[in-house]
Amino acid sequence: MKLYYIAGASRSGSTVFAQALSSVLDAYNIGEYFLNYCNEKMYIGELPCSCGSKPSVCPIWREEGNHIDVNDLKVLSKKSRMRNIFFKLTKTERDYFKKLIENLSYKFGNESIIIETSKSPAFLRYLLSSKINLTVIHLTRNPYDSVNSWLIKKKYLDSKSFWGGVHDWFMMNYLTFIYSKLKKLDYVRVKYENFCEDPKEVLSYILKRDCKDLKDKYITKRNVFESPHFNHALAGNPSKFDSVENITIKNSRRQKKPVDFGIKGLFLKFIGLPFRY
Repeated sequence: MKLYYIAGASRSGSTVFAQALSSVLDAYNIGEYFLNYCNEKMYIGELPCSCGSKPSVCPIWREEGNHIDVNDLKVLSKKSRMRNIFFKLTKTERDYFKKLIENLSYKFGNESIIIETSKSPAFLRYLLSSKINLTVIHLTRNPYDSVNSWLIKKKYLDSKSFWGGVHDWFMMNYLTFIYSKLKKLDYVRVKYENFCEDPKEVLSYILKRDCKDLKDKYITKRNVFESPHFNHALAGNPSKFDSVENITIKNSRRQKKPVDFGIKGLFLKFIGLPFRY
């Protein structure tokens, strides 16, 4: 089983990126599967699957709860935080995550291609221990746009303060980069802005690394893709419901007035420098 793990900060466009990637790969985009089943709050909250149903009644995920030990889930909720990324895994963590991987393999097959979008670098250590065929796609977005997105409440997604958005962008991106390099993971970094500008070029680059050719999934315009064959992505941005028929890639910065954070914008520019923003 091949797994593309999309890492990086929240509000970076991972939902639409994963949809486009799954379309050209004919892959299973399972959304934030690890986050949904390793976080007690997310599991109990039952954010809807992209098919519109709650996971407990979704035809794909309804049996997943049968394999979840609530006590182990409580342990994982605490252990799977970013601050624990460099700590050694416990037996409970290894066994629990191994079971999740086995469930995916049983559900989709050993030869399947999976796209997962939990984004948190904390899950990289679990994936590393599972010895799965893994590629980390580090999706970055201009900190101005990411932080501005956090200021807006979206459906069932909470908003954050300016500094809360800064903390998310900084920790998620820097830890993803550092951990991937230290552990020598198969790692590729993609700018969301480049993806919006020329999705075909970006997706072709990713596929060529695995000796795959880009399948022609464009409809009439170069930024419109066919909908993936699999529409059961967990959690994630509520905009996933807007892409049942076609996937349209839009550059949000071009459609909106540029954000002016005043003097605080200098800090955003500073933290974005290593990622060429």
